[in-house]
Amino acid sequence: MWSSWTYLTVMAVGGLLAIGLPSAQAEEEAALGERLRFPGFSLQPPAGYDGPEIRQQRPAHYLSWIGPRRRDASQPLFQLTVTDIDEAPDWIGYENMTLGQLTDHFVQEIARTTIGFKAGTMKEITHDGITFRQVPFTCQIKSTAMTLVPVKGWVMATREGNYLYTFTARDKQAAAAQTLPVMSQAAASFRWEATPQDQR
Repeated sequence: MWSSWTYLTVMAVGGLLAIGLPSAQAEEEAALGERLRFPGFSLQPPAGYDGPEIRQQRPAHYLSWIGPRRRDASQPLFQLTVTDIDEAPDWIGYENMTLGQLTDHFVQEIARTTIGFKAGTMKEITHDGITFRQVPFTCQIKSTAMTLVPVKGWVMATREGNYLYTFTARDKQAAAAQTLPVMSQAAASFRWEATPQDQR
């Protein structure tokens, strides 16, 4: 599937609100950008976020969107990590694990790279027929000024075959109440898409 990434002239569709949408739905659509199509899936990132920055570090692909920079240099982060479980040297035997176990493993990876990490209770959620596991968390990260900033976020994961799709959203705690709900909408916009190989 990932050979399809060579055509990453990302296809964007939509972008205009339909006339007559209910106000709540219209507000949700306005918070999101255009739908972007990638090999096997599509999503709508938060409106006004820069990205995607696409980085490959086998066995994973990272797609990152960064929100507007504030006066204190802080920025919200919305990221999707696509991991090929079969190719992950640290994930040997994980192909038989449940989605909950895989999500917990990803959460522990974040815990090892942050300070004062605390995870909340995992819950199951479903969007458009796709089942996810979501875990909220708090931690501290170092700012560009090398000071510790309290951060709030969540991890949300789903699986298709040997690929684990994991969203991570985070922002400083003082702004998280405004930005995390929008990033939740963006993650909920995730849809499976047929690849050119599937269509043959």
